[in-house]
Amino acid sequence: MSTRSQFWTEDRLTFLVANARVLSAAKLAKQLGCSRNAVIGKSHRLGRILGKPDGRSAEQRRRDRLQHQRERYAKNREKICKLHRDWYRRRKAMPVPVNRPPPKNLSLLDLKLNECHWPVTDEGAPFFYCGHATDDGRSFCPWHHKEAHGYRREYLRSSRN
Repeated sequence: MSTRSQFWTEDRLTFLVANARVLSAAKLAKQLGCSRNAVIGKSHRLGRILGKPDGRSAEQRRRDRLQHQRERYAKNREKICKLHRDWYRRRKAMPVPVNRPPPKNLSLLDLKLNECHWPVTDEGAPFFYCGHATDDGRSFCPWHHKEAHGYRREYLRSSRN
């Protein structure tokens, strides 16, 4: 037999079974001189459930964790909102043109990074893109960005009232 299978002697198994509900897997592993995963694996193969030293049920631990997350969010909420407000104030958006500009009809190979990637041709025709200038980091010109995402602002306004 290999030396690995000799690790779990009768004494160690007895200790594991006796303390499975009392100590955590990490504490059992430290006292047995093995890894935490070895303790978890052996207890699983034996059909033993490792106990929770604090005595709380899984549902109580879940409730406590959610409460802690709520408290942490409430504590940081004002700071996060201020950061978002400041970012939106600093952002310089390009003005949206009143009338839809005519597309430049650029092919994918002619398209550059800061040019609008809005497809302007119908199915079956050769594929062309708008090609107008975009804000930094955006894929569409202001007109097509509003066309793609403009409904959100109106939706938010109507839902607040």
